[in-house]
This record gives sequence, structure tokens and C-alpha cells, in this order.
Amino acid sequence: MATEKTEPRIGLIVTIAVLTITIILGLRFFLVSYFSQMNDEENFRKSAGRAPAQLVRQRARDRAHLENGAVPITQAMQLIAQGGRPEAIAPQPSTDFSALQGWSQRPTGWQRPATPTIVPGPTAMPNAPMMQGGPSSDNATPGAPAPTVAPAATAPATGAAEAH
Repeated sequence: MATEKTEPRIGLIVTIAVLTITIILGLRFFLVSYFSQMNDEENFRKSAGRAPAQLVRQRARDRAHLENGAVPITQAMQLIAQGGRPEAIAPQPSTDFSALQGWSQRPTGWQRPATPTIVPGPTAMPNAPMMQGGPSSDNATPGAPAPTVAPAATAPATGAAEAH
């Protein structure tokens, strides 16, 4: 058996590899930029290229309501600018309880959430001077336990226990 004993042409192999990688990277850059450009043009054509008809109609209706109301908007703005806010439209507390309606469907009914109260630890110093910002872990006496937080007393739950 005969075997070929010539050395491989490394220079030619490296040149072909570098050219192939360069062509692939250039082609990738070209295709990505082409796709991006076509995608931007299509998005512009679909959305920004024309006025949204529904939005235009809604704005026209709103403008008509403002101009044809009991007091036209331009006159209302002049009245407000001259004399301030009339007392007839002073803010009033709401009587709408629809936000609480869902709470009434809970098995235990709606209850006020418990508010935490600060209970001083067993080694609290009542006559110690308070630092600015109140007691915290940064300015507490070394070795003294931090104040603990305990929930306030709540009304006893009635009905079935809640599952979370």
C-alpha cells in the first residue's frame, strides 16, 4: 500500500476558513439589517402610516361634548381663570361603596386589617435619650434586643376558616 507523504497545505486551509467565516458574518449582518428595515417599514405601514379611525372619531366626539355642553369649555376655562373654583363644584366625600363589594363575599365577611403595634422588648430603657429617627438596629444599644412587633387585637373571626 502506498501512502501520500506530502504535508497538508495549511496556508490554503486557513485562508479558506477565514474567508468562509468573514462571508458568513457579513451575510448575517446584511440579513439582520435587511430584516430589521423590512420589519420597521411594515410596522410603520400598519400603525403609524395612517390615522387610527376609531381614535379620530373618539376625539371628535369628545371635542363635540366639550364644545356643546351646558357651558362650552372655552367659557368654563375663562370662568375658572377669573374667579377660581365655584363652591358648587367643591369636592365632596364619596358615597360609593362598590370597591368594598367584593370583600363582603369573603366567608368571614369584611374585616379591618390588623395594624401592627410596637411592643418594647424586655430591656427597654424608658429614660434613655431618643436619637433622631427613633430606635433602630443601627443606633440600638449593643446587647439590647430590638423592639418586637405584635399585631393589634382584631375582632374574632366568624364563619368557616379561610384557606390560603
